[in-house]
Amino acid sequence: MKIKRTSLSCRAKNALIRHGYSEVEELNNIGVDKLLGIPNLGKKTVSEIIGLLKASNRPGKKSDYADEKRYEYLVYVLSLPMCSIKLSSRAMNALEKLHINSLIDLISLDQKTILSIENIGRKTFREFCNAITKLELSFNLDVSSQLQKEVKVRINSSSGPEELVSLFHKKYPNEGKVIERIRTEALPLAKVNSYKRCYNLYKKGGSLEYAAKKTGITRERVRQILVKGTEYNLFEYNPRRLPEIGEKKIIKDIVELLSVSKVAKENNMSVSMLKRMLSKYKISTDKINELIAKGRKKKIIDLYLSVKKQLGHHPTTSELQANKHWHYLSTRIGYFWGSIHNFRAELDIPQPPQFVEATRPWLEHRKKLARIKKMQDLDKICETLVENGPLQMGEIVSYCRINRVRASNLIKSLMATGEIMKNGMGRNTWYAMPNHRR
Repeated sequence: MKIKRTSLSCRAKNALIRHGYSEVEELNNIGVDKLLGIPNLGKKTVSEIIGLLKASNRPGKKSDYADEKRYEYLVYVLSLPMCSIKLSSRAMNALEKLHINSLIDLISLDQKTILSIENIGRKTFREFCNAITKLELSFNLDVSSQLQKEVKVRINSSSGPEELVSLFHKKYPNEGKVIERIRTEALPLAKVNSYKRCYNLYKKGGSLEYAAKKTGITRERVRQILVKGTEYNLFEYNPRRLPEIGEKKIIKDIVELLSVSKVAKENNMSVSMLKRMLSKYKISTDKINELIAKGRKKKIIDLYLSVKKQLGHHPTTSELQANKHWHYLSTRIGYFWGSIHNFRAELDIPQPPQFVEATRPWLEHRKKLARIKKMQDLDKICETLVENGPLQMGEIVSYCRINRVRASNLIKSLMATGEIMKNGMGRNTWYAMPNHRR
């Protein structure tokens, strides 16, 4: 036991601690003469220390207590961690500063020592008294050295506070319910009603946002109230927790599905919950866009390889653009890689051989046909203007049955040679032969 937690006077505690003693057990082998040799210790203070040593070293037995059941109960209850009692935040913070972790540490103190602790007044002391009284304990309880040893062995052999609390509740279910009611009973009635109202609004609306709007507080404050109310055993609040999905799984799904909403649906969660997970893994919007672009590139590469498999060789640009099913692939390659040349360079695809000599006659024939077609269309526009007089662009397209863009280019070439003229502007623009007027 720590000397500073005993019921010794301040003079005795300070003198022993300054002389290098911190545990009561360290004083067992010290005689009266040696104690009297410690500065600031007189006969009265030494007799006080000797009395404490005799009380702590009393060889207690199970038969010293009312019965064996009482002794066993003390072993279980004194080993309970203070966090299981659920006292007020002020009380728990003060005990944490003094490193009082279990009930056996608390009951070794007296009223004078407790009230001397910083931030602990009479109200907090009454809270301590109420808690230990309900557990059939008291301050300065006569605890034998054997009982202390058994409690310490029990605490050290457990896997943690949760195990000690669980075993106590299992062994003494009624006393376990008492522990659950201790903090609730100390809570003001107005606060209890406020917490329950907040919980009822949450259940009615089904969201923190609804309860926040009705109560006029923030969503975070509503969540804190629901958590506190659960700790007080006023109700049971089970917040929706993030599913256990790894970061690698989410990244893989984004690359494959190319959409945040589809990833959420695939993993049976809402989009908002998925966004919380992305925030947890620090996956930014820019990172998501990079992953989606990576997935789209992968799909384009897979489609290109399937085209190659069908043809038996790497397709040329002309082959991709000529086929209506592959034209989209050619467009997307240009969008993501800039050009088919960059695409081939990145994937180490050899450039296709150029068939210039073999295709020269065909190209010349195509050019000849294009020239003939152009001359025919130019003549058709001129004949139309001669027969019908000045016309607007839409009327020329309708009479000649030519594409509007092609008609515009042909008219520009006719205007450049002076064969037709343009009058007006905007919606009132019309075209005519030089000797015609509107």
